[in-house]
Amino acid sequence: MEQAALAEAERLRAEQKRLAEERAELERLKREAEEARAAEEARLRAEQERLAAERAEVERLKKEAQQQSILEQRERERIAAVRAKQEKDALESEAAREQQAEQERKAIAEAARRKAAEEKKAAQRAKEEEERRRAADKPDTSDSAVPDAADAVVPAVKTQPTPETEGEALSWWQRLWGGSRETSEERAERRRLAREENERRQRAWEEFFRQEEERVRAERQARRDEKERLAQERAREKEEKSRRAAEEKAKAEKEKQKEEEALRKAREEKARAEEEKRAAAERAKETAVEPPSPEPATGERVVIDLSVEEPSPATTMDPKELQRLQREEDKKYREFQEQMERATERMERQRKAMERDLERQMRRHSP
Repeated sequence: MEQAALAEAERLRAEQKRLAEERAELERLKREAEEARAAEEARLRAEQERLAAERAEVERLKKEAQQQSILEQRERERIAAVRAKQEKDALESEAAREQQAEQERKAIAEAARRKAAEEKKAAQRAKEEEERRRAADKPDTSDSAVPDAADAVVPAVKTQPTPETEGEALSWWQRLWGGSRETSEERAERRRLAREENERRQRAWEEFFRQEEERVRAERQARRDEKERLAQERAREKEEKSRRAAEEKAKAEKEKQKEEEALRKAREEKARAEEEKRAAAERAKETAVEPPSPEPATGERVVIDLSVEEPSPATTMDPKELQRLQREEDKKYREFQEQMERATERMERQRKAMERDLERQMRRHSP
């Protein structure tokens, strides 16, 4: 019996020693879990700070993009206003040139009409002067022996139609009097001068119309060149706009990839922490055993001296206490997991909101 009691005491001491080791292991696991939770919280805080910095950077880029778009819009409006003003000035100048050319043509035509009228009046005056001179030089036939001939001439003069040109007047007087004071050389010289004057006028008109045609051709060429230049400017602006949109799209894709990489790392860290927590919980459950009964199975009362290796009350832990600690650890782990899930959902919502904002910006700036 004494040997059995000693063996039972030895077994109890071994069991207490094992429980103390398990308790130390549980404390170590608890400390490791606390350290892991603190590290995970620090990592989450760092991740949140990084995401906040990225959001601030995205907001800054969005503001810069908005300011740039506003500046570009103002520049486009200014360029459009300048182009419209240039086109308006060009149209006004063209209308002014056409009006001036029309006035010049009218002035030239008016001058030509005035000159023709003056020449006609001069010819009329010359004709009248010639008629008066010839009438003054005409011999008096009142005492003539042939009054019938003079009487016959007078009706012919009265019934003769009025000549329109000096040549017709001379030929008429020549037919009437049978001769002329203008010689053939003078007549040829007069006709030559008239031909030269007509040729000079014709050359002047041809030169005027040639210059007008050249001016109109030059203006049309200038308008075509201006249209080509404006088309090239519009094409360059369109290419620049497309390039900026592509750059913004590439930048948005990079930001999206960075956010996806951060979320992937957060999920991996979360899965690893869950795995470690699950393994620690399994190890704690495996080490949690029921303490043995201090009474022997035979019902005999045995006095055991435990004064040598009796554990202190501070190091003794009840299985119910172990279960309570395990429940607290599980509760803390669930809370930590819920916090992680909420943080992940919040990060996902923020990422989707940022993607929507970037898509709206790209649609707004797309050509």
